Amino acid sequence: MSENRIDAGQIKETDKQLQYIGEARELITLISERLGRPLLSCIITFGCQMNFDSLTTYA
Repeated sequence: MSENRIDAGQIKETDKQLQYIGEARELITLISERLGRPLLSCIITFGCQMNFDSLTTYA
């Protein structure tokens, strides 16, 4: 059995996540347009500082 094999449940979960991300982007765009400015976020972590590199990709 291959370690890279993806089962049908994982594909469905990925599709759900992508749909949610798309809906969230639409909502953020709508709110941003209504406010007339871009929305900003602030992420604060209280954990290992090695997570900082990962954090920059999310912000």
